[in-house]
Amino acid sequence: MSVELARVRLRGVYAAIAGVILLVGVQIYSVVALAPTGYTNAINAVITQGTFAPYLVWLGLHGPENRALRLIEVVTFVLAAAMPQQLRRVLWPSDPQAGRWAAFLGQIGFALFVVALILGLFTSTGSAAAYADATNAATQASVTQAFARSYAIETLLSRVLGGALVSIFLVVTSLRVLQTRILSVWLAYLGLLTAALLAASALLSALAPDAPQTPVSSLSLIVLGIWLTAIGIVLARLRAFPELSATPAE
Repeated sequence: MSVELARVRLRGVYAAIAGVILLVGVQIYSVVALAPTGYTNAINAVITQGTFAPYLVWLGLHGPENRALRLIEVVTFVLAAAMPQQLRRVLWPSDPQAGRWAAFLGQIGFALFVVALILGLFTSTGSAAAYADATNAATQASVTQAFARSYAIETLLSRVLGGALVSIFLVVTSLRVLQTRILSVWLAYLGLLTAALLAASALLSALAPDAPQTPVSSLSLIVLGIWLTAIGIVLARLRAFPELSATPAE
């Protein structure tokens, strides 16, 4: 096995692990570790009341659970960011430069999720402590407004810009699969579906960056997890670099 093929297969393993974490691990952690602490109620209160005060109270009481969730998600997107360049090598086997810009956008997109999550580790901890130490309603309101601004910045970095860049990467690579049939076409359709959901989430989040959720944000990450798992398994099982073909891959 060549070094290049081994690198592709390893990044496929990383992508599959990232997908499983996003699809299963985060969901299980949310149900087992977060829901019993009142996390869901705190998020719903933000949506219904239009203030982050309930969430800051929750953060002050359950900081370790919040940090653990963010670290799990950081690992997920770091693993995902290692895959786009290797997928490019598979989809453009005879042209070492083709698709490079799309892969780069995908890497930057995943990296922006990481940056936002790490930024949130510090802003959430600091804001929760400041809110708990506030001695009057005016100070609490000031802390809440400052946290809302930092939360909006995180959203713009991750769900908006990061999601948009990953969506572009998915569209380009999926269309390449449809054009060449170098991989199974169902991967292309799954990629286009994932891109559409991420783009919709990016648009809705851009309209309300301080909203904890959009109608499609959770679904877009779940479907992204499915795509990462699927493409990761395909890459991890490669025995040789595929050749261009006019017929669909079996």
